[in-house]
Amino acid sequence: MTNIIDKFDKITKTASRSLGFRITKNEDINPSCILIISIQSITKQSANSLKKINPDAIIIYTENLPKTKIQLLKDFSWGININSLTLDTAEKNLKKEPDFIMFRIENTSVEPLEEGGVGRFLYVENDIPELQVRYLEDLPIDVVVTTLPNEPNVSLNSLLILANIRSYITKYFFIECSKVLSIRELQELRDIGVDGFIFDESIGINKVLELRENINKLRDKKPKSSQKDKERVSFAGESVDVEDDDDDDDDF
Repeated sequence: MTNIIDKFDKITKTASRSLGFRITKNEDINPSCILIISIQSITKQSANSLKKINPDAIIIYTENLPKTKIQLLKDFSWGININSLTLDTAEKNLKKEPDFIMFRIENTSVEPLEEGGVGRFLYVENDIPELQVRYLEDLPIDVVVTTLPNEPNVSLNSLLILANIRSYITKYFFIECSKVLSIRELQELRDIGVDGFIFDESIGINKVLELRENINKLRDKKPKSSQKDKERVSFAGESVDVEDDDDDDDDF
């Protein structure tokens, strides 16, 4: 079982996050987004198709994984999507030795979220209340996942909604998507801080291969100061005293 966060760090050339170790940057390798494929099940045929895509990871949307299915995943980094993480569901799924588990906030216990070799992916709705968004950074998780807003194309509204979530977190930020995105859309999402994409297998192998090529062409996201480093100012009638440096000129 690989340390999935350590693997992501190598791909994105960032300093290690909560699970890995510091990675020495290789300036000869261009930065890249992470590509994950979501699947409902796994067969020998689908496993061979996935090898052609060479995704950075696979996430499977079922807990019913017999040993024969798990064996087909041995050549991939992979994880399981479940509704909530409890001591019982954690014990049941960790026996399968996934590299990560994705879960929602509702009914998830703190106890099984200890730091270790298994990545902790938290799925949140893209309309999550801002009061909750503010504290995602403090939760014992490694990756925040959400979906694109339900719009025909990636719009400025989409970027605004997603950028608001990104502005509060420094953790990995992934977007789930069940449609093909243009290279321009991929780049704009990259520029607001999206670290990776989770594409549904229903898109088809040829389209995913094309997406893989386009993702590899993306430039690194634009350097931006973290919103968490900026003091957010309330405009609800609260006054802020600002020292006027011009007063010093009166002394000369």
